[in-house]
Amino acid sequence: MTINGYIHKELNIKVTDSDITTDIETALIEQDSTMVGNFREHSVSCLASLGGKREIIVYLPSDYYTNTSKKYPVLYMHDAQVIFRGLAIDNEWKVDNAIETYIKEGKTQGVIVVGLKNTGNRNAEYCPWQFYDGSESIGGLGDEYLDFIVNNLKPFIDTNYRTKSDRENTGIAGSSLGGLISFYGGIKHQDTFGIIGAFSSSFECKNREIVKYLEQIPNKYSSRIYIDAGNNEGYMVSDANLVYDKLVSLGYKSDNLKKVIDPTGSHTISSWQKRFPDAFLWMFDGK
Repeated sequence: MTINGYIHKELNIKVTDSDITTDIETALIEQDSTMVGNFREHSVSCLASLGGKREIIVYLPSDYYTNTSKKYPVLYMHDAQVIFRGLAIDNEWKVDNAIETYIKEGKTQGVIVVGLKNTGNRNAEYCPWQFYDGSESIGGLGDEYLDFIVNNLKPFIDTNYRTKSDRENTGIAGSSLGGLISFYGGIKHQDTFGIIGAFSSSFECKNREIVKYLEQIPNKYSSRIYIDAGNNEGYMVSDANLVYDKLVSLGYKSDNLKKVIDPTGSHTISSWQKRFPDAFLWMFDGK
């Protein structure tokens, strides 16, 4: 709960579920005056290969503490440092502002957004396949990162917040490599995620291995999938078209697919900020 401009401090929490034990530490973080809704921050234990702990920021809709019988869908997002207004130095997606605006307009009932902060190992964690791109090593920890979200973080969120925990109300989204790991994770973990938001995704990784992967994984549910790119992003436009066409050819329902090519879009936070509101409304409210 937000009190006097700060995040409410909770006691440390430990979630134990058979073989999974997750330690949660909390901290007070100052809430910028431009931030809307309610925010909590947690430090969640994870594998040593992922850094041992992961910082999590949770956005709760403004009515969360007043409408205490209400449950909410959940959207898991990467790069938490830049998705909420008031946290980044230069620019943000302003996800909280977009959702709060739609709540006031009666266009959505709201969602809980769980933002995972990135680390210095972002390039390894946001791609499942390890390869060398000519200048640096990319990928290799994507599956471990996703397993942490599915097996550790999500049970904690569902236990401690009022969530709609079924796959139809659980999404995963991000941009660039964050878009790639969201798309891959949503396809791999179809039983967990029914909604995918892939913004300007790095589908080119390891010679577009994601296309081959799609061919190997049965389409169990025809998840709701949003894909976009900006006209100023070069090959990312053709890659977005390639992946979209592959989904169609594999029998994914057209009503559950949406592709947007932004005529003025670039590989920037400001472009994703501009496209997020409409994408969000389509992903969660079908509009």
